[in-house]
Amino acid sequence: MRALGLDPAVMLLVWPVRGASEGEKQLMKDLFKNYNLKVRPAASPGAKVVVRIGMILSSFVSLNMKAEEMSTIVIMNLVTYFPFDWQNCTMVFKSYTYDSSEVDLQYALDDQGNEIKEIQYDGGFSESGEWYIRHQPSRKNEIREDLYEDITFYLIIERKPLYYVFNIIIPCILLTCIAIFNFYLPPDAGEKMGLSINVLLTLTVFLLLLADKVPETSLGVPIIVNYLMFTMILVTVSVILSVVVLNLHHRSPSTHHMPMWVRKIFIHMLPPYLGMLRPKVEMPLSLDQPPRREKNNMAISRAADEYFIRKPNTCFLFPKPNRYQSEGMCTDLRKFIDGPSHYLTLPPELKTAIEAITYIAEQLQADKDFAALREDWQYVAMVVDRMFLWIFVVFTTVGTLGIFADASFNHTPSDPFKYP
Repeated sequence: MRALGLDPAVMLLVWPVRGASEGEKQLMKDLFKNYNLKVRPAASPGAKVVVRIGMILSSFVSLNMKAEEMSTIVIMNLVTYFPFDWQNCTMVFKSYTYDSSEVDLQYALDDQGNEIKEIQYDGGFSESGEWYIRHQPSRKNEIREDLYEDITFYLIIERKPLYYVFNIIIPCILLTCIAIFNFYLPPDAGEKMGLSINVLLTLTVFLLLLADKVPETSLGVPIIVNYLMFTMILVTVSVILSVVVLNLHHRSPSTHHMPMWVRKIFIHMLPPYLGMLRPKVEMPLSLDQPPRREKNNMAISRAADEYFIRKPNTCFLFPKPNRYQSEGMCTDLRKFIDGPSHYLTLPPELKTAIEAITYIAEQLQADKDFAALREDWQYVAMVVDRMFLWIFVVFTTVGTLGIFADASFNHTPSDPFKYP
């Protein structure tokens, strides 16, 4: 019973909607009964149809830089100075069916009847967080040859680079500084190669992240990509030079002979200019051949013999008498000093001791010379490291200023029609 009682109410609700739809349909049918979309709506065949065109910008949400298009499908090909670039987005309104003798394109009028020759802002317009709108003019172009005309609107926008400066450029500069100070790290620390390779991997990750932000075009390389590649080249070269420095640091006289020009340039000439002075005076060494660890001739032994003969100890010169020892067994060294020349031979025991002491002194001197030459190689490695440090400082500073100074000349033109 309740269901039957609801049926008239449902019919009453549906019927007015159906009747309104039928009435609107009949009205549209009567209005467009003899209307043809392909016929130009002119009062006479020779009259022009005036079409007023205006453009109101309600919002500027984003610009798909990777796909190189706006919501108006405008091609963006100015990517050389990314992210310090500006773009000129043009929107052309024209008739491809009727020429200027049939359709007259004119600017829209404001409340005072003046022509509006630029893009207007809607009351609810919100500025984009990535782009500035510098100019929004329009221009009417009349082509006399084919009698066609159009009205072109120009939206000249400039990118706000703060996001890319803080998220990409400054981290790249800091990574470059770390790569430079890699040459200040002592080779004995054992982290020179690890630090350089870590910086190189970090820059590779930055380059992969940046690939999603820049346009996929071969018309130009963005300036930020140029700087990133410049930094990667510097870091790659720093890895190679770190290998050279480590190779010099671990050289020794037993494996490499230091040429005279290396000693002259990297030990005597360059250190004062690089601010590196050795704390002690360099000991003169034989540079022709590295020190040998073998027994020398007997010249040192004879010199030691003379030393012990001419400066003997008093206990040998004046031995105390021993009552249990015969007088013939007592050795008086005064015979070796004042006696004839055949007495200048030492006893076998003392001679053996002198030879042993001479051998020990020779080995100690050889070890000292060996260590000194090895320290020379390490010092050469330090000088080369410091030289590479200053070279990289100069190259990095000049390269960074040169790359970004080029972008400083890429200003938005004051005349918007200079670059249509």
